[in-house]
Amino acid sequence: MPHVTVRYSTQKMRRDDLQEYSETVVDHLILVGPASFDSLGGESGGLRTLIIRCESDKLEALSDKPDFPDTVFHITIYDGAESKLASDALAMMREFRWNLKLSLHNGRLENPVDRKVTPMLGPNDRIRLSEDARRLLARIGGRKVSGADLIELSDTERLVLLRELCEVIDRSGEVERVARPPAKLQRLSHAAIEGQGYFWSEDEISALHPIGGQSVLGKHLRPTGSFLTTPRLARDIVRAVLAFHEPGDPIHFGDPAIGSGIFYARLLEQAGNYTIASGLGVEMDEWRARRTAERWSRTGLSVRLGDFLSEPVPDQMWNLVIANPPYVRSQGLDARSMTPRREELEKRHGIRIGGRADLYVYFILTAHFWMEESAVAAWLLPSEFLSANYSSSLREYLIGKVQLLRVHSYGSDSSEFANARVSSTVVIFRKAKPMTGAEVEFSSGGTLDAPVERLQVSASRLDPAAKWSWPNLRPPAHIPSTEPTLGELFQVQRGIATGANAYFVLSDEQLGDLDVNRRWVTPILPRARLLTSDVVECDEFRNPLVEGRRWLIDTNEPIEEIRSRSPRFAAYLDKVFLEVGLRRLVRGRSPFYRQERREAPLFVFVYMAKGGAGASPRRFYLNHSRAVVLNNYLGLRPRPVFSDWLNAATGRDMRVLEGLITISPEELDRCGRQYVSGLLKLEPGDLKSVRLSASVFCEIAQELRQ
Repeated sequence: MPHVTVRYSTQKMRRDDLQEYSETVVDHLILVGPASFDSLGGESGGLRTLIIRCESDKLEALSDKPDFPDTVFHITIYDGAESKLASDALAMMREFRWNLKLSLHNGRLENPVDRKVTPMLGPNDRIRLSEDARRLLARIGGRKVSGADLIELSDTERLVLLRELCEVIDRSGEVERVARPPAKLQRLSHAAIEGQGYFWSEDEISALHPIGGQSVLGKHLRPTGSFLTTPRLARDIVRAVLAFHEPGDPIHFGDPAIGSGIFYARLLEQAGNYTIASGLGVEMDEWRARRTAERWSRTGLSVRLGDFLSEPVPDQMWNLVIANPPYVRSQGLDARSMTPRREELEKRHGIRIGGRADLYVYFILTAHFWMEESAVAAWLLPSEFLSANYSSSLREYLIGKVQLLRVHSYGSDSSEFANARVSSTVVIFRKAKPMTGAEVEFSSGGTLDAPVERLQVSASRLDPAAKWSWPNLRPPAHIPSTEPTLGELFQVQRGIATGANAYFVLSDEQLGDLDVNRRWVTPILPRARLLTSDVVECDEFRNPLVEGRRWLIDTNEPIEEIRSRSPRFAAYLDKVFLEVGLRRLVRGRSPFYRQERREAPLFVFVYMAKGGAGASPRRFYLNHSRAVVLNNYLGLRPRPVFSDWLNAATGRDMRVLEGLITISPEELDRCGRQYVSGLLKLEPGDLKSVRLSASVFCEIAQELRQ
């Protein structure tokens, strides 16, 4: 059935999202013209798709196709095997004038899941024609035409009928044509940042081609930096930031990573009495920039094609910035190109930017110079910037160079993006000197309009070197001087990073099948979900007594000696080297199967697990075995004086374990970093700062301090 797809599955949509979709009425649709999703001319000169491109400002504000963000609204004319008829039809339809404004009497959105709408016709379905369609076909063909008649038409007859239909529409005085000014796409030649690319997998883009252009297959297979903003999130952010923009001040909108233009779409929808005087977005992908410029050419938006970090400042600076910058970790950036940019920003801002700063930090610090004085900005960022050490330069900027107005963290129980596992925070600030005595509104959960929790925090309390996690923002509680931190009693060390666990970790069965000598392997603790007790007991060889025991290949014995004793195991190691020998961690070892030096830790901590109130307390375990741990754990080794205290009497290790288990989830929250789905991660430095309030630790600390 002819239809325009606005988004895919609605089964996981929030209730307020569904309400917006169900209440939206589309009064018109613009038929831009015929096109195809194929590169023109297949092997037979035919096409697999033929569509009519469509546009609608209302629908653009609701469009949500994260796997195919650059697709366009369309009505499908043909979809099937490669067809010469489809190619001929496309060429013929392009002879006519388009950009037709189609008035809709009741353009409401329907959910195929809820309303059992069947957009695809099966081979046994009857073609249903409206009365208008019957009259039109009768006028063209001179006789009444049924759906059955259409099925029997030859290719030549179909093409003739299609031409006649186009001629009727072209001559009709009932169809309004809209003016389409040329797309405002400014082409610049700056080189792209290495590592900033696309997020589609090969399967996800197997059918994605530019409309009427050459194929982009293979181009979109680079690492991702793009997580496109959902309509719900864009609406929430636009509403919030407009509250800080002066109503009488015309808006000069800017987005340094404009993508498909969802923020601009929501701004057009929400602007109300505000005047949008200009709009400028920057996009470094040519196909996306071209599509966005074409899509919004009727509204005056300009798009710059280039690398935002290298672009010259525009003549018309921005006074309203709304952006979701690309999320590329520092490891994915080209150090040679980023070093001069970092040094330039450090010089201009007077802020030291660590070498591990992610790409979004550079975007925000660069955008500062594109903004007018008193301009307002809203940035959608990964929540880890609130607590990560490598984001301290951004926190310093927010409290030292601008007026920080609001920080809202969305709930950590789910990602705001369909194609990413990150929790999100919105930061709103004004480009103006910080004010003495100013307060910042922090909120969390729910939406910006209706958060679950709010907190006013004095800007003077915000330390860029400290975590801005929610527990740390609350007024400081009195901490007894006898209350030690975990780092005072333990050395905390990461588990072993093998570089390829699937190859270097073996089961009991594999040891037998490969004829592996036990001196070539070391026992490891399994994942925490497989541990049935807080205490890992051991056998007479100090191997752990756990279900599904695992062993880590770890020996410095030369491969030829291994080959002389066990050809099967040596052959397995040869295969491992071929598969993963060039990985960074693996190639840095000699021999490549010799692991990092680690002793079996007496206590272990689960590195990442569910956090927050109500979370399971089982993150600490007592390890009586000689098993080492991989990097899903942190190892806790008692410091020398504390170790002596433990060894002075039996049962003290169990007392310590009981004390560790009583550490509250709120204390772990205070020190850790929240991720999507409620996951809480603690790095070694984070775990060291955890306060040990159990009486046993206070007694131990007092005794050791004496």
